Amino acid sequence: MFIGWPPPRLAPTADDARQFVRDPNGVMGRRFREDLRRAVRLPPDARSTGFRHGDIEVFVSPSDDTGIYVVSPRDVERWPVSEPMTLCA
Repeated sequence: MFIGWPPPRLAPTADDARQFVRDPNGVMGRRFREDLRRAVRLPPDARSTGFRHGDIEVFVSPSDDTGIYVVSPRDVERWPVSEPMTLCA
């Protein structure tokens, strides 16, 4: 997922955005599989970005700027940031 940083900023260029990766099978590398956290609690300072898709909402936490929190009615996941961005060739 690419989002403007800091949210809810729009990102006219990649320099204004961050990429977060959900890769439970490790297709993009072991790090993304290992850094994905499922069934976590939102940090106390988490705030909504305003980004939603149906019942799924994205949160950020000032105390954790290396991940985002994706909240659904069933679960909360922490997706790690990809620095540098991982792009397809």
